[in-house]
Amino acid sequence: RLSMKAAEGAFNFSGTYPYFEIRNLSCRIPEITHLLENKAFSVENMVIGSKKGQVNVLNRSLNFPEIKLKSSLLSNILATLQMNGDGLTFTAKAKEAGLIHAAKALKLLPSNWTFRGMDSVEVEVVMDKKGTISFSAGLALDKFDFKNPQEAYLGENISLKAHISGRMTPPQSTITVVSEMGADGGEILMDRFYFNLKENPFSAQSSGTYQRHNKRLKFENLSVEMKEIATAHVTGTLFQAGDEYEGDLSLTIPDTPLEKPFHRLIREPFQTEKPVLSKIKLDGIVGAEISLKGKRSHWLTKGVFIWKDGSMLYGDSVYALTGIHLSLPIWLTNVKDEGVSQNLDGGLSVRSMKLPFLPEQGLNIPIQAASNRLFMPAATTLAVPGGTVRVGPSRIIELMGGSPMIQSALHFKDLQLEPILKGIWPHPVKGIAIGNLDPIHIVGGQLQSKGEIKANVFDGVLTLSHVGARGL
Repeated sequence: RLSMKAAEGAFNFSGTYPYFEIRNLSCRIPEITHLLENKAFSVENMVIGSKKGQVNVLNRSLNFPEIKLKSSLLSNILATLQMNGDGLTFTAKAKEAGLIHAAKALKLLPSNWTFRGMDSVEVEVVMDKKGTISFSAGLALDKFDFKNPQEAYLGENISLKAHISGRMTPPQSTITVVSEMGADGGEILMDRFYFNLKENPFSAQSSGTYQRHNKRLKFENLSVEMKEIATAHVTGTLFQAGDEYEGDLSLTIPDTPLEKPFHRLIREPFQTEKPVLSKIKLDGIVGAEISLKGKRSHWLTKGVFIWKDGSMLYGDSVYALTGIHLSLPIWLTNVKDEGVSQNLDGGLSVRSMKLPFLPEQGLNIPIQAASNRLFMPAATTLAVPGGTVRVGPSRIIELMGGSPMIQSALHFKDLQLEPILKGIWPHPVKGIAIGNLDPIHIVGGQLQSKGEIKANVFDGVLTLSHVGARGL
């Protein structure tokens, strides 16, 4: 709903029927208020001016080739207006229109942040005689800077362009939209994350439809990319269901080399407080396929995260895992009683695992996912100096709770102690050990277990039971 205070204007009108000219049009509107869903915003001191316009009464045509507009929100706008039997066309363009000021006035930007930059905008709206509306708009920001009061979020000298076009058809008011945005210059600091947009340009594209009568938004494709760091594609629908919005969305992360994202998103931001990250090198290809269904009070996400041809090296390859292939199933929800469904299957395989005190060996662990749980249903046998140990079966539960819990087990028998203690004890030690820790619980950084480890050593028996640890 619009309300407007009394406007004043003047113009010269001349001509011979059916052709007339309107000259020196000027109009001033002190205030226009728009009420939308109990929210109101006002535009003050709107001034409209045009030196010349034509009217044809017979065919109901109107032409204003140059209209100047300015207000408390925007200024420096140059527009055109044409209307005839085929429809209506309106265009507008401006440089230094004050888009940043307008966005802050409309509370689209944080009020305590600082923004500055040079803007330009172009808009075209066409309505045909059937009432179908086509529109397009382009926006450019140059030398765009921003910062928050703490200067934890900064942007400098950013170059950004955006374009949107679409079509709205009556009577159901279905809107079809195609949009794109790109930023290929400048620098951004977001807390501890830094991006050089010249090296890693940002882009986003989307296409879809919106149906106003049932408030349904359908994404044909929504793509977001930061070059060499991350790319994501989203398809699906969002619609209003009562007081909430409900969705059925699919997310795809295409195959992406891992080295640069790991460096830019993990190692570089966190290595000061976690120096160990500076010695870790990750490589390989990662990707994901994930679905999200439901609403805020009742949602479910399923999918899989893939890491293939991977490697993980630490230091001078003291720790080295090569030939990694991880297929991690994902099943998360905020619904407790979801019912019985078949588990999602995945797994982890490592061609070569080199760790201190262990012989080089491969690894193969089946992984399954159920609601807020991960399972390693089979015990994993590891070769150790002096024999083998079996770890598992294992599971991680309460993934969406405050303190996820790891449940596992450890079993070994006839484990020769001499090879294990060889580098620790100054003299050869003969003996064997038997261990059965089952179950093992790890929650909140604390480990608890039942069972015991017995070692026949030093001409006696050493027994460890209820093994535990803190600060994990």
